[in-house]
Amino acid sequence: MHTIVVDADGRGQLSTGTIAVLAGASNAELKPVRVADGTQAFMFESHFMLTVTPWAAETCGKVQPDYYKVWQDLKSNFTGPASGSA
Repeated sequence: MHTIVVDADGRGQLSTGTIAVLAGASNAELKPVRVADGTQAFMFESHFMLTVTPWAAETCGKVQPDYYKVWQDLKSNFTGPASGSA
């Protein structure tokens, strides 16, 4: 079992180790795998509009405005539908 951690080096690029893990996961045999022993996940629904507070977006200092750049060098493996199909 692999833990996929998305990390960035000082230049804002995916590290070689992260790319190798992503490639390995992308090429692995598709079969059920047990993950997350000892953890808990949850989901909730609401009819209310959920938004990020100004504190969360600006004041807390946790937002990474350039985070999207981490993914710029990741090779796309998606080609879209074959031409003529709809």
